[in-house]
Amino acid sequence: MIMQTRTQDPQDNKKYSHTSNDLENVLDVPPSTCQPETMPQRLFLYGTLMASPLLAWLTTGTSSNWKLVEERRVRGVLHGYSRRAVLNAYYPAIIKGDENDKVEGFIFYPRNDDDRRHMDDFEGDLYRKEKVTVVTTNGVEVEAYVYVWNKGLEDLAETDWSYEEFESTRLQDCLDLYDGMEFI
Repeated sequence: MIMQTRTQDPQDNKKYSHTSNDLENVLDVPPSTCQPETMPQRLFLYGTLMASPLLAWLTTGTSSNWKLVEERRVRGVLHGYSRRAVLNAYYPAIIKGDENDKVEGFIFYPRNDDDRRHMDDFEGDLYRKEKVTVVTTNGVEVEAYVYVWNKGLEDLAETDWSYEEFESTRLQDCLDLYDGMEFI
């Protein structure tokens, strides 16, 4: 992950104050601004980047742009994979599972290749991208890429990771940690 410190604009020094459940604000159809032939790779997000302010910081440089990322995501379910908590970490991993396993998250439509590149850099070598088929809430199958765990299974808990727990206990810590930094 490549970051640099930036001077904080007083207008940009707002804390995330969105109080409704972040996962309620998703679309059932792709954003109308997305043109399939020109848009960057769609990404299925299932962990910390489901948090709008964190994804906004990563893609726009400020968590206060959380509404912009909410306009660019669609609810979805990935079948055949299992989400697990990573031991001694606040983030999850997914691994191939059986036919009954499924992971809920959302498909994110990056604005441009820079958004996608920032996300790739953020995930680093702990994950590798795989092309998958995700089913939206209205039953449409969409091809997207997902970050799959690239390390040993001994680093993963047997239990699922909880977005709600992350949002209530760790999200603000992450935003505070990344405040004043940007990808270069």
